[in-house]
Amino acid sequence: MALNTLTQKLVDNCACPEDKKKEVIYDDKCKGLILEVRPTGVKTFYLRYKGKRGKYKQLKLGRASFLSVAQARELAKNTLANIAMGKDPQEEKRILKQVPTFESFTQDQYLPFIRGYKKSWQTDEQILRLHILPRFGKKHLDEITQEELITFHKRQLESGYAPASANRAIIIINYMFNLAIQ
Repeated sequence: MALNTLTQKLVDNCACPEDKKKEVIYDDKCKGLILEVRPTGVKTFYLRYKGKRGKYKQLKLGRASFLSVAQARELAKNTLANIAMGKDPQEEKRILKQVPTFESFTQDQYLPFIRGYKKSWQTDEQILRLHILPRFGKKHLDEITQEELITFHKRQLESGYAPASANRAIIIINYMFNLAIQ
C-alpha cells in the first residue's frame, strides 16, 4: 500500500512487480481514491468508502485507459458527495439488478397469478406471446417508457388490428405494471 499524489505521469509509468498479484496506490489528494495496477498492465481506479453500517466498500470507477487522474478525482468527489447525502452507489446497482425483464416477470409472476382466478388467462397468454413479448420481452421493466407504449399501440392500429384488440394489449401491460408495483 503506497500513498502518493497521483499524477498522469505516475499512472502512465507505474507497473506491478512480477512477484505481486496487484500494486495498490492511494491518492493523498482525494480521500479514498485508489489506483490498482495488475501484472497484466491493467490499471483501474477505485473508490474506497465507508458504507452506512461502517464497513468499508470499494467501488470501481473505471480503467485508467479511459479516465484521466483529474476525471477520476472529480468522479470520486462527486460519488463521495452522493454517499454523504445517503446514496450508496452499490445499493443502487443491487436494486437495479433485481428488476426483472418483461419476459421473466411474465413467466414467473404474471401468468401464474392470472391462471388462478382469470377465466380468459389463455387469451392474455396468447396476446402476450404473439404481440407484447416480441416487442418488450428483453427489456427490463424500468426501461419501458410511456412513449414506447404509445408507439406500440399506434403501430398495432396501423397494422390493421381492431381498436379493441390494440387496447386489450395495453390493458394487459397496464395490469402487469400494477402487479409489479404491488
